[in-house]
Amino acid sequence: MKIYSVEYINHYIKDLVNNEFKYPIAIKGEMSDLNKSNAGHYYFTLSSGDASISCAFFVNKNTKKLDLTVFDQEEVLVIGSIDFYITKGRFQVLVEDVDIYGEGALKKSIEKTRIKLEAEGIFNNNRQISKYPNKVGVITSPKSDAFRDVCSKFQERYPLLEIILYPVAVQGKNASNEIIDQIIKCNDDNEVDVIMLVRGGGSLEDLMPFNEEKMAISIFKSKIPIVTGIGHQPDITIADYAADKAMETPTAAAVYIAPDQNEILQNIDILNDSMNIQINNFFENKKNKINIIRSKLERINPSTVIKINKNLYRDLDIRLHNIIKMKNTTLNLKLDNYLFKMDAFKKNIYKTYVLTKKEFIEAHKAIRKTFINTITTKKSLVKRLNLEIQACNPRNVLKKGYGILSNKKGELLKSTKTLMSTNDIIIEMYDGKIEIKKNNGKKLLD
Repeated sequence: MKIYSVEYINHYIKDLVNNEFKYPIAIKGEMSDLNKSNAGHYYFTLSSGDASISCAFFVNKNTKKLDLTVFDQEEVLVIGSIDFYITKGRFQVLVEDVDIYGEGALKKSIEKTRIKLEAEGIFNNNRQISKYPNKVGVITSPKSDAFRDVCSKFQERYPLLEIILYPVAVQGKNASNEIIDQIIKCNDDNEVDVIMLVRGGGSLEDLMPFNEEKMAISIFKSKIPIVTGIGHQPDITIADYAADKAMETPTAAAVYIAPDQNEILQNIDILNDSMNIQINNFFENKKNKINIIRSKLERINPSTVIKINKNLYRDLDIRLHNIIKMKNTTLNLKLDNYLFKMDAFKKNIYKTYVLTKKEFIEAHKAIRKTFINTITTKKSLVKRLNLEIQACNPRNVLKKGYGILSNKKGELLKSTKTLMSTNDIIIEMYDGKIEIKKNNGKKLLD
């Protein structure tokens, strides 16, 4: 067995490293344990899987002025050389340049695109999304879980909604172009009320077709509103920013678009109850008004007036008879009194008789005259009231050649404006009704 010294081994390893990893070398990994010395040098660890290596960035040996704190805990790509310290038997990367790598680089690119498009107003979409859509265009992979979830949610919430699938690949280099083509086709077809752009979750790299600038511009130019449901929370893509509404998942997008049928049915029941109450109140109000009008008409009804006057006549007749009876009683008492005193006043009996008879006749005439005048006055009143009632009768007005114009619903046409806008006119005259259909020609006479 050959025996080697530590010095030999370390020199041998250093030669191997220098020969195998020529300068410059690029190494990717996650930066951690970042420290900055008082002199401004940076020391950190670069890790990948279970392995790690120490790194150093010396400011006095590099022309680039880098602030490595922005890269801490990020996946980075370092450029430099590998050195092996013989005295300690330790590897170290002497770093000359550092930049974001992997998802970090993608995020940096996405953010740059986002800022650019936001400045151009591409994210200002606010097209009106129908509350009760009839058709929805779904742009997604037909075999994806996202499409099945969307269909299931639509069936659960709003079975009346018709789904039109616009199949695309949702990842890969051709995905973006396919999606853009289908957005254009959807607008050309002009069959749907809203477009859904959905896919399930995935890595940032898988979602990159939805972060392309041309994708955002296509969404912005769409005449049909677009709702996105891309990936899972907290995934946010450029397409989400450009859409009219961005939801965190495909299912959430389906819930946003499809109204809840149970809620709709509940609202219909509420509206139906409210409408029934309003109808009942309306008819109750009209019934009360009719009763009021009927009461007023009842007071001026000829039969009622005649009945009232008849009662008045009967009361006057009774009062007159009572007056006559009372007068007769008084006169009889006076006559008895006169007869009782006849013997005492024999000489004046004839004179007294004549005077009493004359008084009776005059009283009788006065009572008769009063009765006749009262009857005449009441008859005149009844006649006048009869004439007033006849004057108020709409039928008598129609006898003069007037007519009442209304539409088929029975609504009166009170102005030339409503007359001109009505095609079928009902004219009511004294002896009946006639329906007149207007020709297309319409002319308003002065």
